[in-house]
Amino acid sequence: MVSNNSAGGIVSLRGSLNGQSKGMAVADAECKKYGKVARSLGVNEIRATMRYECVAP
Repeated sequence: MVSNNSAGGIVSLRGSLNGQSKGMAVADAECKKYGKVARSLGVNEIRATMRYECVAP
């Protein structure tokens, strides 16, 4: 995890064979803390990070 709050955040994809799918699972778990679900906003291939936002289900 890089950073997050109730609006969304950035998750690291490093060290995972299933990079983006694992990143979405982490993002979704963070958003569930606020009663929301994660929606991917994009992947930065160079930094191996994924931006996401938390939205109402």
